[in-house]
Amino acid sequence: MKKRIVLLYCIAIIFVVLTGCNKKTLQIESLTNHKETIEESEYGKISMEFSLLDGEDIRSFTAKKGEKYTFDYEYLIMEGTVTLQFRDSKDNIISQIILSDEEYKTEMKRSEKESDGEVNLHLFGSNISIISNDDKIKIAIIGKDAKGKLELSW
Repeated sequence: MKKRIVLLYCIAIIFVVLTGCNKKTLQIESLTNHKETIEESEYGKISMEFSLLDGEDIRSFTAKKGEKYTFDYEYLIMEGTVTLQFRDSKDNIISQIILSDEEYKTEMKRSEKESDGEVNLHLFGSNISIISNDDKIKIAIIGKDAKGKLELSW
C-alpha cells in the first residue's frame, strides 16, 4: 500500500514538473519612457495604450528554429511613429513594420469631410508571418514621440 502511495506521489510530481516546464511565457527584456501607459501582456498577446511612448520596449518568448509565427496587429497611432521589429536572440532583425500617425490624420480628414458630426476612428489592422531564426523571438516596440494604442497577438 505504501509503495502505491509513493508511486502515485512520484507520478503526480513528474506530471506537475513536465506540465510546468511546457508553460509558455512572455519575458520583459526592456522598458522605455512611458507616460500614462496601460499594458496587458502575456504569452500570445501584447496590448498597450499610451499617451507617450518614446524609446524601445522589448518582449521575448521561446521559439522553435524554422517555425512560422503569424502575428495579428491592430493599432491607432495618433501622434509620432511606432516601429514593430521582430528579432532573433542575437538582435538580428527578422522583419519590421513602421506604423505612423499619417494613416490616422488622412482618415480623420476624409471622415470629417464625409461626416457632419464627431468622428471616432477605430483600429487599423493587418498581420505578418515570420520564420524564427533560432530559439527566441524578440518583439521590439520602438516609439518616437508616439501616442496611441497597439494590440498584437500570435
